[in-house]
Amino acid sequence: MPFKRYELGPVFRDGPIKLGRYRQFWQCDIDTIGVTSTLAEAEVLSLAARFFESLGLLATIKINNRQLLNGIIEEAKIKNKTDDAILSLDKLEKIGEQGVSKELKQKGFLEKEIKSLLELIQVKELKELKNLKNSSIDQGIKELEELFSYLNLWNVSYSFEPSLARGL
Repeated sequence: MPFKRYELGPVFRDGPIKLGRYRQFWQCDIDTIGVTSTLAEAEVLSLAARFFESLGLLATIKINNRQLLNGIIEEAKIKNKTDDAILSLDKLEKIGEQGVSKELKQKGFLEKEIKSLLELIQVKELKELKNLKNSSIDQGIKELEELFSYLNLWNVSYSFEPSLARGL
């Protein structure tokens, strides 16, 4: 341990098909099993960054942490609807704050929950969340700071995106 593997090949989507979103597509997977350190995550992100660099492509690695996201939702006083909140927040970049707000209202969220959630998710740096006393946020910050230290050491550029939920 740890066990590391990679795979490149065709995979199939079990979701809605539309223009540019095909049933079959090519995917590269990199997995590490049996390690709790964020060093394994940093290694995979570094590999991805170097891959894009080798192709001459400008790519941005966007990073968040599920513990942090759960803590933000908890801080917004949202209970029993965490998954609904996460699915909507993940669309922030795509449909904007108004679109996310509208979607959350349709899912039955209260106006004060939406306002609080959207305010908390707008942070740009981890230090903005450190004054909140929430164990999930604390754990998420700890994990992200460790990950960022490795990425900085290896000169991997990244962007902290608190609303990101996919691929966490």
